[in-house]
Amino acid sequence: MKKLLLTATMMLLLPFTANAADIIPTSSLKGPQGKLVQNIIANSVTTKFVAKQTGGCGEAVATFESATGPVAIIWSNSMYRNSKKANQNCIIKHDEARSVMQARVPYDICVTKGVNLVKGTDMAFGNNKFNPQIDQLEDLNTNGLGIEFRTVTYRGSGPVAAAVGNGDVNIGIIATPSAKKAIEAGSIQCLYSTGSDRYGQLPMSEFVPGTKLANYNLGMMVFTRNMSKVEHSALVSELEPLEEALIKQDMFDVKVDLDGADTQAFIEEAKGLENTN
Repeated sequence: MKKLLLTATMMLLLPFTANAADIIPTSSLKGPQGKLVQNIIANSVTTKFVAKQTGGCGEAVATFESATGPVAIIWSNSMYRNSKKANQNCIIKHDEARSVMQARVPYDICVTKGVNLVKGTDMAFGNNKFNPQIDQLEDLNTNGLGIEFRTVTYRGSGPVAAAVGNGDVNIGIIATPSAKKAIEAGSIQCLYSTGSDRYGQLPMSEFVPGTKLANYNLGMMVFTRNMSKVEHSALVSELEPLEEALIKQDMFDVKVDLDGADTQAFIEEAKGLENTN
């Protein structure tokens, strides 16, 4: 009996060891998905996630689907479009995965600090390669100032923010969380937004009224595979504080512990964006 008690006591004293798992973004860690990944890593305890950057959404999905242990992926509402555009499979098997949470990111039109938008001019415009650049350029060129934009492509919102801040281009579209650091440093000023007014932005609809760009956002949903019910429940509980924390980081429509209707609505939204360019 004493031996059994001693063994039980020793087991209680053993350090807790979290399960290790990859969390895989379907785009660059330098943009909004990277912000979400950082927050998940910081809050998850039962499963200790490690960010795993891949070469693109097709490789990300293949890595997620082939994993034999616990794994998570950041799947966005642009994945059907990216599959068609890049001719690769960026669509996970949703019926074999479990959704955990969702978040959305608004986008801002930002200029180099001190630069004004001048009527009738021509401007190089920084955009993220993962955005629907053709459609957005068409929308931007309907602006009431008669400014003609031409796209310069960067790999993520972070690099666009850096380019605008450095003056490599004087204007760009940047995910609001990725713009925050440059705004606070005073190198850029964000004029219009699809969902934020924290930094004095006006609604995007005032710049390009009646366009899809006026309501553009990046929707992100976190899915997992190979996690037990206990692990899944623990993860949901650990991520619940993000509902408030991510709002403070310029995200919106943040929800943890999704139901089937939430997940299906997000998938249908992604399908509806398949033919944007």
